[in-house]
Amino acid sequence: KRIFLEYHGKFDEYYKLEELLQILSRNNFRYYITEANRVYATPFNRGNVTNMYDVQLNIYCFK
Repeated sequence: KRIFLEYHGKFDEYYKLEELLQILSRNNFRYYITEANRVYATPFNRGNVTNMYDVQLNIYCFK
C-alpha cells in the first residue's frame, strides 16, 4: 500500500504534523519526507516574512 500526502503547516502548529505521523505509524506505515517547496532560504533567519505556510512537505508513505 502507498499513500502520498502534501503537508502545509505553520511552525506554531507543529503538533498537527506530529499527529499525522503518529496516525501513519500506528497503522504500520513507514514514510519518507522531502521539502515540497523551499519557503525560506534558511529557517534560522526568517525575518518578518509572512507566508501562508511555514513548511510544505511531501510525505511518501508505504507498507
